Amino acid sequence: MPYRHKLIVIKAWWLFVYWHLLISRVAYKKWRKKLLKSNKTDSNSSITEVISIIKLTESVARHHIVPINCLRRCAVQKQLLAQLGHATQLVFGVKKSAGQYQAHCWLTFNDQIINDSPEETNKYTTLSNQNPEQILKSFK
Repeated sequence: MPYRHKLIVIKAWWLFVYWHLLISRVAYKKWRKKLLKSNKTDSNSSITEVISIIKLTESVARHHIVPINCLRRCAVQKQLLAQLGHATQLVFGVKKSAGQYQAHCWLTFNDQIINDSPEETNKYTTLSNQNPEQILKSFK
């Protein structure tokens, strides 16, 4: 494994711990801006490099000691990619299943989903600046 990849793996491991503690112990209003902060993009960003980094962090997540859900995964990947000069967008979606509302999140890079499958994300209605009643009516 190249040295640069080893550094990404180590950094991702610690970021999973950091975000797990932040999400589970600190009030949302104190960390939401950090999660939703937009990033400037590097003009040399390529989807191939971004996907490579995502694959490394997914491997770390699968073998981590803290519980990983979509929010923790996206927070770590978004922060790590931003530090490496790649701007991503965090997307939230909701659906109603068996009478229960469920939420999910994923990252996009240049409008391309990078850390989830279209089969999974298509099950959710993307939240945007729409009227809340319209969102509730359009649950998949």
